[in-house]
Parts: sequence; structure tokens; C-alpha cells
Amino acid sequence: VHVPAPRTSYRGDANALWGYCQMARSDEQLEEGAWAVQYELGALVDCYRGLLQAEENLDAIGKNAYLEAMLVHARCLIEFIAKPREKDQKRDKGHIHRYDYVDRWDVSARAESDRVRACKLFGEISKHLSHLSWKRARADQPAASWPYELPNLLVKLFNEFAVEVRRVHGEKQWTVYFESGVQYVEAKLRTGPRRTGEGATTSGEHMVVRTSEVRPR
Repeated sequence: VHVPAPRTSYRGDANALWGYCQMARSDEQLEEGAWAVQYELGALVDCYRGLLQAEENLDAIGKNAYLEAMLVHARCLIEFIAKPREKDQKRDKGHIHRYDYVDRWDVSARAESDRVRACKLFGEISKHLSHLSWKRARADQPAASWPYELPNLLVKLFNEFAVEVRRVHGEKQWTVYFESGVQYVEAKLRTGPRRTGEGATTSGEHMVVRTSEVRPR
């Protein structure tokens, strides 16, 4: 299980520290946010490895549990690294976004296709997990392969971001959280179990007993 690096302790009023304001975030807030992002990265890859292990063990319920947990973490990370800051995501709303760290930063041109793909998968996650959709409810809904893309796709985007954060804020201690988060994901992807399943689904199809399968008493 991923254990984030220890955080530096700060003295002061916590309410004042986290109070909503229009001003740029303080170093204390930026460190807390970076630590939260590092946690999400670690949780993403840990759930991915759990998904693969559950497949290997033919553990259908475990597979669905790890899949759904992984998608939750992936959605948070995509919103941070790939999505534009929406009108309701201004600083005073409390959402953590990459612009809090590097103003108006976006991925390079060579990684733009990865960013677009991540945003598309953000929509897929919403359809398959965040909302109870008709597409998800279909009995013949095929298992999807796109969830397996998420860890490698996101680590590419965060690699670029970690480099830029270090360039802009190199003297800040909290920059290590982004770097160590990326390094953790890369290490776990290299040593993780191999994918054995054809795909994954959030429909719960493996647990459903259809009415046609139920014999009258």
C-alpha cells in the first residue's frame, strides 16, 4: 500500500491557512495540495496492481472493487492535470488544480494527444462510474480496455508537470511530492503483475443473476 512521504509540520491557525481567498495559495497550502496529489498517484497505481492481481486470482468481486477505486483516483488526477479550470473551480471554491502551482501551465505539444485522450477518458469514467447510465446498464455491454491505459497515460502528463514545478519552484521543499509520486508510479508499473483479462467493466455483470436464470420455486 502506498504511504506518502512525511509532510513538514507547520505552526499557525489551520482555519486561516485553509481559508478561502482569491489570493495565490501559500507555501503551506501548496505543500498540502502536493501531498494530496502524491497520494492520489500512489493510490491509482496500487489499485491498478490490485486489479491485475484480482484478475490473476479469478477474483471477480475484487476486480470490480479495484477497478472502481482506480477510476475514482484517475478522475481526480485528470481533473488536476488535464482539464481546464472551470468557472466553478476558482481558487475560492477550494479545488486543487495545476494552475495553483504553475499559472496557465499546460502540457507540451508532443503530449497534447495524451492530454486529449485523458479528457476523453474523464468522460468515460463519468459515464461508467459517476453516473448510473443506460449504456452502463446494458446486459451486452462489452468489457472495456481503456481503464488499463490510465496509469501509463497519467504518469506521462505528471512527468512533464513535475519537471516544470521543479523549474519554477525548485527551492521549495514540497516539489519533491510530485517527483516522488511519479517515481513511485513508474516503479510499480515496471514490477506489477501482468494483465491477464480481456477488459474490465463497472456494470457488475459478473454478479448479476438475470431473471431468465432464476428458476421458480
